[in-house]
Amino acid sequence: MAHRPRIITVASQKGGVGKTTTAVNLATALAAAGRAVLLIDCDPLGTASATVGFGTADFSERGAYQLLLNGAVSEGALWQTRIPDLVLAPASMSLIRLEAELATHPSSHTLLSDALQTLPAPVDYVVVDCPSSLNLLTINALMAADRVLVPLPYDLHAVQSLHQLDHSLTTLAAGARRTKPPIDILLTRQRREGDTHGSQTLAATVRRSFGDQVFTTEIPLSHDLAAAAALGKPVLLHRPRSEAASGLIALTVELVQRFQDQESRAAGRVKGRSLGAAIGDGWDPVASQAAIAARLLGWVTDPTSPFYDAEATTEHQAALRASTLAEAAERSFGLRRPVWIGIALVLASLMLGPILFFTLARLAPMDWRLKAVTSIIGTRSPWDAGTIILGQADPRAQKLLLLAATLLANPSPELTDCLDHTDFTHGPVLPRQMPCLIGLTVTPGLSPGK
Repeated sequence: MAHRPRIITVASQKGGVGKTTTAVNLATALAAAGRAVLLIDCDPLGTASATVGFGTADFSERGAYQLLLNGAVSEGALWQTRIPDLVLAPASMSLIRLEAELATHPSSHTLLSDALQTLPAPVDYVVVDCPSSLNLLTINALMAADRVLVPLPYDLHAVQSLHQLDHSLTTLAAGARRTKPPIDILLTRQRREGDTHGSQTLAATVRRSFGDQVFTTEIPLSHDLAAAAALGKPVLLHRPRSEAASGLIALTVELVQRFQDQESRAAGRVKGRSLGAAIGDGWDPVASQAAIAARLLGWVTDPTSPFYDAEATTEHQAALRASTLAEAAERSFGLRRPVWIGIALVLASLMLGPILFFTLARLAPMDWRLKAVTSIIGTRSPWDAGTIILGQADPRAQKLLLLAATLLANPSPELTDCLDHTDFTHGPVLPRQMPCLIGLTVTPGLSPGK
C-alpha cells in the first residue's frame, strides 16, 4: 500500500476517563486541518457514532462490525459524516457478539489491522475509539495502533489502569513479535483554580513518573465538554472558542508533531530538521493550530453550514468587537504614549520637587537657609526680607518692624529709660501702649502712634 495512514488508538481499561470525547474531537480537529480521517467506533455503546451525527441509524451488520468480521473494507462499512474529510466506521450492538464469533479465527487479534490495508481511498489518519475493557475489540485496536493515546483524569484507579494497559500492550507486542507502539498520556479534567482535590499534584506525579510520554497539553475541567456531550456533538463544534476546545486543538498539533518526530527518527533524521519536508506533510504547528481554529469557527458561524450555532456566533461576534476595541485603544495609546510619559514626568516632578526641597532645607545650616530665603525673595538682607514679607501681610506690621529696627540702630537715653519703666511681664506691649514714647520721632514720617 503506497499511502499508509497513521493509526491512533484511544484506549483505557478504566471507564469514564474521556476516551470518546478525546477520539471524536481529535478526529474533528484533524479533519478541520484538511486531513482525510477515518474514525472507527469499536465501542458497542456507539457514543462516538452518535456524537458525529449517527445516533439513530441501524448499523447492526455494518460499520466496525463488518470491518472486524471480514478483516477487510467492504461496501457499507464506511459512512461519510457531515464533517468534511471525516469518514466513520460506526458501532452497533452486534459488536457484543463479535468475540464469540471470532473465537476460533486464526488472526482474531489482527483483523482490524488487516482491514485498514484495504481502504478504498487514501486516509491520512485513523482514530479508533475503544471500549473500557481489554476484550477482542480493544486488542484489535491496540495491535493496529501506531500510537496509543490514554486519557488520564484525576483518578487513582485510572493511574492503576494505565499500568495495566501498559503491561497488556507489552504482552501483546511480544506475542505478535512486533514493536510495542508508544503510549501517549493525556491529562484530562485538570483543575485550573481551587485545586482542592489535588489534580495538579497528581499531574506532577504522573509527569515525573512517565516523562515525555505525557503530553504538554492538558484538557481542563470544563462544563462546555459536558454540555457538548449532552447535545451529542464535539465540543469543537459547540464552543470552538472555549478553553477545552483550545486544549484539544493544541493536543492535535502536538500529536502530529510526535508522529513527525517518530517517523524522522525511523528514517535516520535528526529531530527538528525539516520534519514536515522529510515526510511530505508540510505541517507547521503554529500555523496549523490557527488554521484549525479558524476553520472550526467558520463552520459554526456560517448560516449555511450544518454546524451553524447562533449562540456560538453571538459569542464570536462579541469577542471580535472586544478585540477591535482593544486594538483601537492600543493604537491610540501607542500614538499618545510620549504625551502621557511627559505628563507623568511633570506630575512626578511637581510632587517630588517640594518634598526634596523642604527635606534638604531642614537638613541645611541656618545661615544657608537664611541666604536661600533672601535670594528667593530678591533681597540681600534677612531684615529686608522680613520687611517685605510683613509688608505683604500687614502694612502696620511693616511700620512696627521699621520702628523697632530704627530704635535698635539708634539707641538713646530716652529709649533706655522708657524701656526700663515698661512692664513686659504680661505679654507683648505695643508702642502706642508706652506713654514715654509718645511724641518721640524716631525717623522722619514715622512715629510710634502711626
